[in-house]
Amino acid sequence: MTQTGYQVLGFDANPFNANTAEREPEIAAYAVHPPYLDRTSQASGAGRGVFFLEGARGSGKSATRLTVAKELFKGPGGPLLVSLTSFNVFRPYLKGGLPVDLYATQVAFLVAETLLGWLASLPLDERERATAKSEPQASLVSRFIANFYLNRADHSRSSTAKDTYDLLATSIGGRTLAWADKRWDQIAGVVATIAGALSKKFADIDIGDPAGFQKLVEQQRGDGFYDPIYTLTRAVEVARAFGFTGVLVQVDKVDETGRCPARS
Repeated sequence: MTQTGYQVLGFDANPFNANTAEREPEIAAYAVHPPYLDRTSQASGAGRGVFFLEGARGSGKSATRLTVAKELFKGPGGPLLVSLTSFNVFRPYLKGGLPVDLYATQVAFLVAETLLGWLASLPLDERERATAKSEPQASLVSRFIANFYLNRADHSRSSTAKDTYDLLATSIGGRTLAWADKRWDQIAGVVATIAGALSKKFADIDIGDPAGFQKLVEQQRGDGFYDPIYTLTRAVEVARAFGFTGVLVQVDKVDETGRCPARS
């Protein structure tokens, strides 16, 4: 609809301009499906490979991402969906170049965060069964959670938590009262408790500090995560330990000013 159309309806401007797809938990129920939705859904569910969706702002890319997430994120038996929508962690490295380890570490962190958030969304009996299912890979899960989640400073962890919890709430809903009411502070406490039960941290390291990140990388390599490809492979193994078929990373917002790592 054009600006004239808004004025005909009595508006001075687009009344939905300040809204985003992320703020619409039921967007899949009423959004007009763009012609590329089916293709994106098929590519996302294929199990491997990379799919790029390009378009102008407001063309429905984020709505498509959320619709696909809601369709595919069903828990064990399907892929673990990870949302990479914030790039602030990359900013301190722009002038010196972005190390590949940083991308792998961030994806691994989001896999751990999403897994922990998913566990926190389950009723206690289901959570215990899911944790028991991962016991054959307990050593890997413990090292993974310690290196890529617990060792990160609290403020670094909290910077992405809401986006992760929103994705989980949109995709699989809330089966506990805290999730139904979106009490993220309480949920964060449950996540921390589960993470502590699965592993043990070495030290808090600020990944936004290049010197601190280098220390973290050295620690990760000392614990067996010796290169980015190996790290990503182990991330998939950890997801599979809990019954997921693999990991699907949805990257969004790279075209928005102030959030893209390629922009100053």
